[in-house]
Amino acid sequence: MFHRERLFKVHIVRENVGGVSLRIRDNLTQPSNDPPPIARGAASIK
Repeated sequence: MFHRERLFKVHIVRENVGGVSLRIRDNLTQPSNDPPPIARGAASIK
């Protein structure tokens, strides 16, 4: 029973993470002068 509850909590966390990633994607599609930190990090890695 405890294991099933843990899986359920992980599923909720995954849904929340998915919502955050969708929000970040919406921000990326909006034109802005200041690039988001994620894009800045990817550019610095390249």
